[in-house]
Amino acid sequence: MTNKRQNKPRFILMLGVLVLLIGFSYFPSLGNQFVDWDDDVMIYNNQTIASFSLDNARQWFASSHYGMYHPLVQASYAIEYQLFGLNPFVFHLDNLLLHIGNSLLVFIFLLLLAGSWPLAFTAALLWGVHPVHVESVAWATERKDVLFAFFYLAALICYLRYLQGRGGGLFKVLLAFLLALLAKPMALSLPFVLLLIDFYRGRKPVVKLLKEKTLFFLLALIFGLVSLWAKQSTGGLVVPEPPFSYANIFVASYRVIFYYLPRTILPFGFNQLYPLGSYVVESLVPLPPVFLAAPALFLLFFGLFFYFGRKQREVVFGLLFFLLTIAPVILLMVPGIFADRYAYLPSLGIYFIVGWGGVLLFEQYKERRTPLIIGGVILVVFLGGLTWQRCQVWRDTISLYDEVCLWYPTVPAAFQHRAQTNIDRREFGKALDDLNHAIKLNPKFTAAYNSRGNLYFYTGKTDLALADFMAAVRIAPRDATSHNNLGYLLTQMEQYPGALRHLNEALRLDPRSAEAFHNRGNYWLAIRDYRPAINDYTAALKLKPTLALTYFNRSVARYNLGEYRLAYEDALAAQRLGFRLNPNDLRLLLEKT
Repeated sequence: MTNKRQNKPRFILMLGVLVLLIGFSYFPSLGNQFVDWDDDVMIYNNQTIASFSLDNARQWFASSHYGMYHPLVQASYAIEYQLFGLNPFVFHLDNLLLHIGNSLLVFIFLLLLAGSWPLAFTAALLWGVHPVHVESVAWATERKDVLFAFFYLAALICYLRYLQGRGGGLFKVLLAFLLALLAKPMALSLPFVLLLIDFYRGRKPVVKLLKEKTLFFLLALIFGLVSLWAKQSTGGLVVPEPPFSYANIFVASYRVIFYYLPRTILPFGFNQLYPLGSYVVESLVPLPPVFLAAPALFLLFFGLFFYFGRKQREVVFGLLFFLLTIAPVILLMVPGIFADRYAYLPSLGIYFIVGWGGVLLFEQYKERRTPLIIGGVILVVFLGGLTWQRCQVWRDTISLYDEVCLWYPTVPAAFQHRAQTNIDRREFGKALDDLNHAIKLNPKFTAAYNSRGNLYFYTGKTDLALADFMAAVRIAPRDATSHNNLGYLLTQMEQYPGALRHLNEALRLDPRSAEAFHNRGNYWLAIRDYRPAINDYTAALKLKPTLALTYFNRSVARYNLGEYRLAYEDALAAQRLGFRLNPNDLRLLLEKT
């Protein structure tokens, strides 16, 4: 009892230091805005978070969203939306609070695991302030990372308490595991990490341990299948490469050796986009020479570490933790994408080894403790400063893509994304320069033609817009967006037969495109065929209930059919969504009802 009372002030002090240093390092993220990189589909254009209705809850838990199954994330967004609206400060604040909480859980987990206060504190502090985690914290969309890690770490702590004979049975561990899976399927690795903890603790026999984890492996299998279903249900939005193909051995090895490990250890080289990682997925054969050497380098690196560190449980545990927790993302869930966020939890294994090594040096060189402490403080300040700086890169979309364009001046997608943001800001000159550059880099880049076509249309250059949309269709005849854009423009130009053909093709290629249904409704409205116009507008609103213009256009169609009451209701719905109505028109509609 005395030891516990003596340790409590130290425990509280260490938690306080972690909170202050990590909170300060990520403080600039609180001023960040939403960015046009998944924040639209995940948050501000995501109608399933607009209310806590039973229908929305059903969508969270019974369907996928944007190729992912993460109902708990959707629920957390809905809570914020209901309480504070679409205030980016709140979304970023909650991400930061979760990250700070995760850092405290890391400290508790490692303290229970290794029994060393300095080791646990050092590893938790490194994990908390390292800039490799900025993407997971400063990007509102990555609530998935910080939320799943919270429950994952809670599960590990509950398991260690279970091994200590405290905290009851395995039910709490299983419940925390389920919640982690509901936040992000990357939690699939937990049953293997539980076995790794058994190894660290010297538990035997293996057969008994495997039997003990039966429910955990069953749950992991179920959610693994659900995740694959979610990705395939996107209709081509996310198409993972074959997870256990021969080529993926080279690709996965490359990503671990040349991307994840260096960025986990060294605080440099971070970016929002890593073109080479994505390029390889699209063209697996022939592989560049560096990929062919990756498996050998992977085996050499980890083989040497395991060989020289085989007598040190901390080294073996840290390396295996890193590999086990990153395996789902590089082999199964999203093998076609590399991103800093996927190192969020796996990096803990590396920092555990670093913390162990730092404590070992501190104990062996007692006469040099002061320089070691000073060096450690400098390192933490340096990492915190880099994290502070990197948080500001995520402050808005333009800032984000400025960095990508600077790092990858030969990647057309970077310039097209920045141009699209400038179009939204009506910075047409800047946008046109970027789009011309993107097309110069890749004359077959469909997205750039579509963006430039939209720019020309907005600025009244219809002929140039038509040329770009037609070029996009020629280059990618199976791209629904290109057909939709061309169909819309032809409707505006009153070239109706061609317009209908392309709009029909857009809906054949993407039958869940609300924009294509809206545009085809505009076609029917233009030729005064009001009933199919109403049908298409209704279909669009079922897919995207926030289309104010669609409500207004349906109101016009219903008015022309004499359905005045329904037309009035649609006009009011459009007005509630921000559409500016002429008060005289609304009064006229009311008089007709």
